[in-house]
Amino acid sequence: TLKNEVGLSLKIQDNGVGRAAAEKIKSLSSKGYKSQGLQITTQRIENYNKLNQDNIEYKISDLLENSENIGTLVEIYFPKI
Repeated sequence: TLKNEVGLSLKIQDNGVGRAAAEKIKSLSSKGYKSQGLQITTQRIENYNKLNQDNIEYKISDLLENSENIGTLVEIYFPKI
């Protein structure tokens, strides 16, 4: 969990191949294309926090089992509910 305060903590778990393997697959299949989804999302959260004097946070973690990537965990913390 990101914070230990009053608020809403959202966790999204994906049991896919993991970020590193997905990046490798993507680099082989879509040459010249660079995804900007995470960068755009980060900018949106930063802008929202500035405009609303808020502190929404997020964290992305790789899920490992026996040193193998078994997915991804995204955690988002909203301080106000």
